[in-house]
Amino acid sequence: MSAHAIIVAELSARPDVAAARAAEVADWLLDRGIIELNRQRDTLRRPSEYNAGPFVSHVAPGFQLAASLADNGVDVIPERQVHHAGGNYREPECPGCGTALNTRRHMELIDLWLAGTEPAVACNQCGIRNLAGDWRGDFGVHVANLVVQFNNWPPLTDRFVGELRERLGPRPRLIYRHI
Repeated sequence: MSAHAIIVAELSARPDVAAARAAEVADWLLDRGIIELNRQRDTLRRPSEYNAGPFVSHVAPGFQLAASLADNGVDVIPERQVHHAGGNYREPECPGCGTALNTRRHMELIDLWLAGTEPAVACNQCGIRNLAGDWRGDFGVHVANLVVQFNNWPPLTDRFVGELRERLGPRPRLIYRHI
């Protein structure tokens, strides 16, 4: 069985504010009925802290189709981790000229990022230097202290993603993972 996730990672959340912001975002999702507490949590079939709530169809219109999957919960994670696209991975592109960053170089940057601060890298084509997380692409890899992860959910509405991004902070990035 394969699995996928829609991950919204906030790249600028410092560790000292990630937990408080995660609680605020979780409360907002709970208050809107998008999620509800998972009262039958287990490590195999329902590992997430939250399940889809009664108003999930407002933000994920096709959710009924995904309802039969075992692991279709939501996780709000205030912990520094690498978040990746898995089998969906594509090399990120330079925001200036669109040239792809070499995979090997990209993974070296992720290792540096996880160990410390977010590195900047210059594009081999145009020379513009950008932080690793500012290279374009929704199928990449990022390090973040705060994420909201929708496991095995159908596509989210653009409006909802925009609202969630605003609540998370100034540098949210989408990652579409498939494993």
